[in-house]
Amino acid sequence: MEQITQSFTSVFEAMSVFLLFSYPILVPLFLLYGFWKLWVGQVRAAFIAKTETKLLEIRIPKDIKRTPLAMEIVTNALYQTGGESTWYDKYILGKVRSWFSLEIASIGGHTHFFIWTHAKWKNLIESQLYAEYPGIEVIEVADYAKLVPFDESKMTYWGCEFVMTQPDYLPLKTYIDYGMDKQVGMKEEDKLDPLLSTLEFMSTLSPKEQFWIQIVVRAHKGRRMPGSFFPWQTEKWQDAGKAFIKEKTATSSAGADGNFQFTPTNKSDANKIEAVDRNISKYGFDTGIRAIYMGENDAFNGANIPGFVGSFRQFGANNLNSLRPNNVTDFDFPWTKVLKKKKLSKMKQDMLEAYKRRMFYHAPYIRKHQVLNSEQLATLYHFPSGIVETPAFERISSRKAEPPVNLPT
Repeated sequence: MEQITQSFTSVFEAMSVFLLFSYPILVPLFLLYGFWKLWVGQVRAAFIAKTETKLLEIRIPKDIKRTPLAMEIVTNALYQTGGESTWYDKYILGKVRSWFSLEIASIGGHTHFFIWTHAKWKNLIESQLYAEYPGIEVIEVADYAKLVPFDESKMTYWGCEFVMTQPDYLPLKTYIDYGMDKQVGMKEEDKLDPLLSTLEFMSTLSPKEQFWIQIVVRAHKGRRMPGSFFPWQTEKWQDAGKAFIKEKTATSSAGADGNFQFTPTNKSDANKIEAVDRNISKYGFDTGIRAIYMGENDAFNGANIPGFVGSFRQFGANNLNSLRPNNVTDFDFPWTKVLKKKKLSKMKQDMLEAYKRRMFYHAPYIRKHQVLNSEQLATLYHFPSGIVETPAFERISSRKAEPPVNLPT
């Protein structure tokens, strides 16, 4: 016992000496780091605040004949990595790379498709949409989200964000898995669309209810490595996928050229390897998914929540990945009712404000997100064909022959 006490005393004395001599160095370093974080946060917030944004509504004809591959091509155009390419731009001017929001909103049972964008990309998005979807109408509209105040005396709110249940190099079930890439020319009754159940549900809302889905995306350039202390220790999403493939395979020399041939260890791993390989071969996007349900106090129906969450199971696969609710505006802590009510109210207000500002990556609303590729995004957000004939689905009555003549080039 005496030896243990002496050992602790020696360690304590050594730490005291270290802190005594390092104090003049460590304290200024911590202060400098704190000032640097504050500076970056301020200049970044100023840059974001002065960035002009637009909200585009896409109105869809009744006889649209495109598969989600068309939306995948549109999504690829959103892979914009510029804006923070230099140290000066990123840390002195506060520039950030552009992000976008793909949105589906049921307002009183009427379903609308929107794309929120920084103003400088408006022409590009319009051109891509008209090129891939002849007959649609793209119009700039007022922001529907900003028209809704936070007022719990009149409205009841619920919200959540969705995250993947497995590492994001494992993909969701996509439109290709559903065979939607081969549906052109098929009979309507033979077609499958995983988005159908969500749209059907959203069309059943009453005039006093609203349900919003928001998919916020930006080009993936890398992220901090798991367990790393320094922010410059980063890895790309593809690296984790390649490591998984290597882990699940046995290697053998392919010949004198020195290349290696990878062989799956079993059939289950072979299916995963194929899915991961296809997943990381396409453009990856940092992706945050958010949903909000609200209604006037006498119309809000809590039973709608599990129905909506359940509709997202269509995108999951047991052997790969799926989505689950996260940061739900509810909890079950053993606190007093007063504290619980105040906490819940703040959570709901933050969720609504984060939705309005389309924020996932920057303060004050940094949220957990993952990487989805363009194929997965096109599965979660695409314009349905005639297979979806919900009573309140907003479609235009006739097809245009060509886009507007004054569309910018």
